[in-house]
This record gives sequence, structure tokens and C-alpha cells, in this order.
Amino acid sequence: MKITIDLRSLSSGTISGVENYCLNLTENLLRLDKLNEYVLFYNSFGNAMLPDFHYVNSRIKQTRIPSKILNPALKFGFKKLEDYAGKSDWMIMPNLNQFNLSPDTRLALTIHDLSPVVFPEFYDIKRRIWHKLLDYKNSLLRADVIFAVSEHTRNDIVRIFNIAP
Repeated sequence: MKITIDLRSLSSGTISGVENYCLNLTENLLRLDKLNEYVLFYNSFGNAMLPDFHYVNSRIKQTRIPSKILNPALKFGFKKLEDYAGKSDWMIMPNLNQFNLSPDTRLALTIHDLSPVVFPEFYDIKRRIWHKLLDYKNSLLRADVIFAVSEHTRNDIVRIFNIAP
């Protein structure tokens, strides 16, 4: 099976909780799973600052498209993520980002928290617009598997978006 891991959250240049989760998830999946083929998708106009993932069953696929072009192309359906990352059976998104997938690509989505939805007043206008465009509800409905990093986040997903537990 071919599995793509979306590593775009690593392009921020900082390492926080989300980036640590992304790095640890990727490192451990590659170390433990020798049966599947992995594509590590990364988009950065600059040089990729990825750790050395030296595993026989993985390869990095980097694009250098400015996010101001890539994100609207995905959001508004002009392109599919597979157009850049290549076709795969599963897309693992360790953090919600703009995406548009073929219907036959399965999606595993991690939600870290819903603070932008629950407390939008704590975000500047740019972040509010970004999180509104992420369209949490439709992203969650599209996902085949949802990972919530806490029981609180799980309960928020169920309560706010009426997603089955």
C-alpha cells in the first residue's frame, strides 16, 4: 500500500507541539512499518529543513509552490493534493491543512484542538480567516479516520460538529 504523509506543517521553521507530533509520528511509522511505501510530502519555496528520514520504504516529494498559490488551488478545487504528492491509497494529515483529495484516497486526519473554532476572538483576523477556510466540519466529514489528541478535543469534535464518536 502507498501512504503519503503531509509534512507541510514542518515548513513554519519553528518546532512546537504540532511539529513534534508530525516528526515523531513519521519517524515511528517509518521505523515500525516495513510493508508499506511512504511518500513524505513537503512544500516549501525555500530549502527543505526535514530531518534525515533514511528508510528504504520512503521518499521525500517536495514542491516549491508558494503557499499563497498552493492553498487556494487546493481549497477551491483547481488541483488535488495528489497532483503534487502523487497518487496514494492513504493520506495522513498530522495537522489540518488545505487539501483536496480524490474520492478513492482515504484520509487519516489528526485534530490537535478546536480553539480557533471555540475561541476565535483570541486569534487575529488573518488566523481567523485561515481557520474559517480550513472548513473543519467538511474536513472531518471527509476523513476516514480522525485522531483527536485528547479526550477534550474528541468531545469538542462530537459536540460541535455532530461527528459520531
